[in-house]
Amino acid sequence: MNEENFQSDQAKAARQILNAYEGELDIQIVPRNRARQMLETHPTACSPWVLKNAAREQLYNFSLPYMLESSLKLLVANESPWGKKLLQREQDTDTLLSLQQLLTSNTPPVLGIETGRSYGDSADKVIKPLIGSKVIYQRTSSTDNLAPLMPMLHHGYIDLMIEYDKIREDKKHLFSYLAFKETEPFQLVYFACSKSLQIGPLLNKLNDAIKKLSAERRYQTLILEHLPTEERDAAFRYWQQHLLPAPSTSTVLKQD
Repeated sequence: MNEENFQSDQAKAARQILNAYEGELDIQIVPRNRARQMLETHPTACSPWVLKNAAREQLYNFSLPYMLESSLKLLVANESPWGKKLLQREQDTDTLLSLQQLLTSNTPPVLGIETGRSYGDSADKVIKPLIGSKVIYQRTSSTDNLAPLMPMLHHGYIDLMIEYDKIREDKKHLFSYLAFKETEPFQLVYFACSKSLQIGPLLNKLNDAIKKLSAERRYQTLILEHLPTEERDAAFRYWQQHLLPAPSTSTVLKQD
């Protein structure tokens, strides 16, 4: 496991899965970047709280989704030029913002991103071709704290971030979240595991634990209660639709 939000709902869900795992485990609490390195160097390592995308599927094997989050949103500083502009736009129109249109406009904002982080397939496809250009500021995060780029947004070094709607109460008067087109309705969360033959038995038992708990009301409540009340029914349906049997490990693993 990594250190990120160890007492959070996300960590509680991961611990419940690990408690239901039928077998021996060596659980380590390490920084997020170190956890990702272990997935590539250790033949039987897994890390929770990972989004799945096509690029990562080349590097890791993934469990079934064990929880989900609300859709990612654009984060702006309320008193910044871009914050004022986009908040006024939200008042004037019901049309969703397009990240693609924003970042390819004649006078685009600067979007801050974290190196190695996925923002979901749809947003990643917009961002990836623009990395290295003046519209993307990329930073390697040395912390597991949520929104490490927020101070740069607050001080005007960047204009936008993409983040979950989990801002602290004492910061809500400074920032606002805006929905945008290029994101999934919910972000499914997985265990990422080593891409090795040895991981097969572990991954199968991990999926068994996820399937078992996903049918239990208490676990369902745990993974849904942190979402806005009005989203929970749709979130549950979305999660259940993606709880299909995982591909056979013989088809997704490669020999080291």
